[in-house]
Formats: sequence, C-alpha cells, structure tokens
Amino acid sequence: MSNGESSRDDKNTPMIRTEIIFMAQPVVVTCDGKCDEAWGINWHEGRGAKVKPAPEDPGTYEGGQAKPYPWPPARHNKWCVRECERSTMSPSSTTQG
Repeated sequence: MSNGESSRDDKNTPMIRTEIIFMAQPVVVTCDGKCDEAWGINWHEGRGAKVKPAPEDPGTYEGGQAKPYPWPPARHNKWCVRECERSTMSPSSTTQG
C-alpha cells in the first residue's frame, strides 16, 4: 500500500490509509478524510459538543505540523497521528506473519 492510498471501509466511506513508522514499528494510519470535522483530541476530550465545521487551524501542533489543509490531505502528517480524533492506528500488514 502506498502513502495516502484511498480505499473504502465496510460502511462504504472513503478511507485514507498511510503506512508509517511510529515508535520504530510499521503501522497503518487510517481516517475518513473529513479534516473539516477534526478538532484534535485536546478539543475533542475537553469541550463537549462542537460547532461544525471545525477550524482550519485549531491551534494545536505536533512536531511543528498542523492539521492538514486543504481537505482531504494527500497523506497523513504528525498532527493526524498524534492529535486527530478521527484517525486510528493499527499494525502494518508487513509486521503480521
């Protein structure tokens, strides 16, 4: 799978999947690409209900990287992996026997 490859999950939602190395392990980051609805975990956990759309820049950064814009991103960045409440991370198929 290449970085930023799109596919569909079992609910027929377009998904963005990117293989990365995280903590020295290959993993796959997956999201629905709805960055306009992403607030970041600091907002998501502490603020309750939100007004949509989410701000282009919610003011949170990871490793100097902000929430991707324009949407959807071509691929994930550090903000997506560490901050976005809409993304998930799972072991890469290259690590499974």
